[in-house]
Amino acid sequence: MRNIDSVPPSAGRFGPATNFFQAARLIAESGQLSYRPALFDQLLSDVWFEGRVYPATVDAAEHLSTMLPAVAPAWRPWLALALGVFAEGHAPDPALPDAVYAAVAKGYDGYRELLSRLGSAENAARTSLLYLLAHFPAQGDLIEGLTRSPHVSAPDAARVARCTEDPAAESRFPLGRCWPSPTHWVLDTHEKQIDQEWRASLALPDEDHREIRDLETMAILALLGAQAEDAADRESADLPVPERTPAELLQDTRDRLDVREPAPGTQSTATSAAVPHHQRDVFCCPDCLNPLDLALQSECPRCGKRYEIADTVVDFLPGTEFSQAGLGLMFLKDPLHVARYESHRLSFVALMAADWAGEITFEDEYAYLLDHVRPVDGPVLDVACGSGRWTRPLADIVGASRVVGVDVSRAMVDQFHAALPGIPIGRASVTSLPIASGSVGAVNCWNALQLFGNPWAALSEMARVLRPGGSLTLLTFQTAARPLQRHFQRRHETAFNVSSFDRDVLTSRIREMGFEIIDSWSPNNYLFVTARRLTSGASDSPAKSEI
Repeated sequence: MRNIDSVPPSAGRFGPATNFFQAARLIAESGQLSYRPALFDQLLSDVWFEGRVYPATVDAAEHLSTMLPAVAPAWRPWLALALGVFAEGHAPDPALPDAVYAAVAKGYDGYRELLSRLGSAENAARTSLLYLLAHFPAQGDLIEGLTRSPHVSAPDAARVARCTEDPAAESRFPLGRCWPSPTHWVLDTHEKQIDQEWRASLALPDEDHREIRDLETMAILALLGAQAEDAADRESADLPVPERTPAELLQDTRDRLDVREPAPGTQSTATSAAVPHHQRDVFCCPDCLNPLDLALQSECPRCGKRYEIADTVVDFLPGTEFSQAGLGLMFLKDPLHVARYESHRLSFVALMAADWAGEITFEDEYAYLLDHVRPVDGPVLDVACGSGRWTRPLADIVGASRVVGVDVSRAMVDQFHAALPGIPIGRASVTSLPIASGSVGAVNCWNALQLFGNPWAALSEMARVLRPGGSLTLLTFQTAARPLQRHFQRRHETAFNVSSFDRDVLTSRIREMGFEIIDSWSPNNYLFVTARRLTSGASDSPAKSEI
């Protein structure tokens, strides 16, 4: 290990990085056997902040890379995590992150050696080292060793392999078929055909292809890092390690509830039928808000805009495909991602909500809706209803005849119609809802607000269509408080172009739109909110903005 006193001072966040070197000395002391959060915060405070690195981070990275193999076991996961976030840091001077990355890379052999001698119980250190090693091209038999190891899950081994793979060798890890892990993407013959059609429809230029691949790498690294941070935090707090993975939790829920998703490309078996009579007057022209009789016409009599109607599906955006940066919307256009929505949702939620143990279950979410959906007269609108996972509970609570869905994704709308052919759905933007003002008795927006480019415009639209007294129920995610947890959440948000929310800011904005907050609940980083519409004071004109 380098002599700290021989390291020349360099600029940190607040000047010379004295906090880092003082903390490093204390951590290296032979008696410093227990992890201390305040000491770790001191270690980072001068040399890393919200993903940014500084000139002093180069020296810090070189020192930690030599310190890690010899440090007390309680500190191993935390130093590995620190080196990982250094390696993916950013700075105004593009040369600085490269220098930091090179400094972290100098310790590669030491990281490999430490990984090889970890005991079976050192799960936090192992997952943190996997995250760290995933930043660098694989050397030697690393991937083969991870694949054979009884202590490394197949999904994690595949994640590391994908991140360390030469980007030019894409045949092994095709674009769009690696998150949340390449192990999720074993395709049958039918799916391979759908995959080919989807790729042909993308027609990505080389620059966009590289950008999407980089975002996919960022998302996988964020997942590896977030689960490692959770494991390190649990170990430090002496909490039990989760016994089941998100995929195992999902399968348990499916088995108990007998949930079966339609296969990709499945067509509804419903006979052709118009939108039910009792729901004809719910939909209106999203451009001019003129009422539509969808049983008789597919064109707005006021502005002349035409729509497509098939069975209980109304496409208010015929011929229109929304473009938005990030992986999220691209995946929602992909039939194979939509078909795997349930399993992928578990990984998305685990990271955004910091719920790697599955503490909030399907039954908990269902119970929340059961307790808080309180409609007045009128239909119940499921905004961004996706494939219908949460439309089913709404139908159980209020009756299927009262429920209407809206989603912008054509693939999701198709999946919804295949699963719930009797429930009307409109393909439309959430910031220009095809719903008459003050016409619905309740609005639900579940696990979706974070997806919207302009969530405030979307909430304004929900306020516009909801009758006074009706309930608004939301599930989204709050911004993480722990620095590293927030770092991985932020990287995930960047990759998927999604958001998290400050609880007070969100509830305050909802109040400003004419609601009374009935309930807000924040287990882990979930954010459940129930509000009641007080007035119809929102604008009667649909908000024009991105979805």
